[in-house]
Amino acid sequence: MVLPLWYTVSMLLAVDLGNTNTAISLHDTDWQRLYRFSTNHFNTPDELSNTLIQLYPPKIIAHITKMVVSSVVPQKNHLVKTALETFVSHSSASSSDASDIGASDITHTASTPKAPYLLWLEPDIHTNLKHPIPSQLGSDLLANACYAHSIASSRNMASIVVDFGTALTITSVYREGKIAGVSICPGPETALKSLVTHTSQLPHITLAYPSSVLGHDSASAINSGLIMGYTYLVEGLITQTIKELKQDSLVFATGGLSQLIAPHTNTIDQIDTMHTLNGLKLLAELN
Repeated sequence: MVLPLWYTVSMLLAVDLGNTNTAISLHDTDWQRLYRFSTNHFNTPDELSNTLIQLYPPKIIAHITKMVVSSVVPQKNHLVKTALETFVSHSSASSSDASDIGASDITHTASTPKAPYLLWLEPDIHTNLKHPIPSQLGSDLLANACYAHSIASSRNMASIVVDFGTALTITSVYREGKIAGVSICPGPETALKSLVTHTSQLPHITLAYPSSVLGHDSASAINSGLIMGYTYLVEGLITQTIKELKQDSLVFATGGLSQLIAPHTNTIDQIDTMHTLNGLKLLAELN
């Protein structure tokens, strides 16, 4: 049995622990095996580690050389750290797998896998940005800013990242690499949840881009107000941000609803649902 190439090279495991959802994926030459699940789905380290072991078999774990974690949920940090320690301990099982596969099938496997290096994003890590970095800047926003700056700076431009998450965040970086500032408001799904929770007759709906601002039933009216409303909110904030930056700017969109909203505004240059994970990868390479 000959393993695919990405089984036989060093791999990065990236974890983006958000308020609502958690994303986890492997990277060798590209992202592999991306999974997303509710952050509150797991209540114990064993639950999470057992799930990871099912998703990534020992012969894969054995090739993970570095792990990088971004977390904006401090109360989950211990659970995730403990789960990852248990998860990577299963790499020893790869030695028995290798005996079945044959030495000629694995060209770059170390005889004794080393425990992967764990990088937990904290304010004192090395970045490609200028200091000082605001101490209250979330690790996800730091990853967003670093990756955006790595692209925009090569064009001598400032960068702006719109992240459609639990919170809608707009993170701006001057072309010189200094964090310019951040705007935060509730994300569209958070706003919808609040609307439904605090009203008696408005239903929970599937968010979709409406054909008209003139809604004719509850669903189309809510989509008009939320989805079109957020489109114009983002346009307004980006326009004002560029005005205050006083620099040519490259604007990125990421997050769950970026593909729904971003195509309907000409203020966004690039849509990349992997932007935050790419930022984690960049930071892993810098540390």
